[in-house]
Amino acid sequence: MVLAIMSLVLNKAIPSDLCATGAIDEHGEMKAVGGLVHKLEAAFQLGKKRILLPKGMRDELEKLTREQTSGLV
Repeated sequence: MVLAIMSLVLNKAIPSDLCATGAIDEHGEMKAVGGLVHKLEAAFQLGKKRILLPKGMRDELEKLTREQTSGLV
């Protein structure tokens, strides 16, 4: 949702290989969400190569295998 709003505000298209996950709280801070492996699988199936994640998900990302993250830039 935030990417779509920023796209409209900046009048700039979202790159077709980019997606994002996370939640934004009432203070505008990005928060971690679950299900990263399933989200990556879905992103790869849709041709996404770049994913924006909250810093709070870095540990979860680093625990994944190379096979699970092989399509990321």
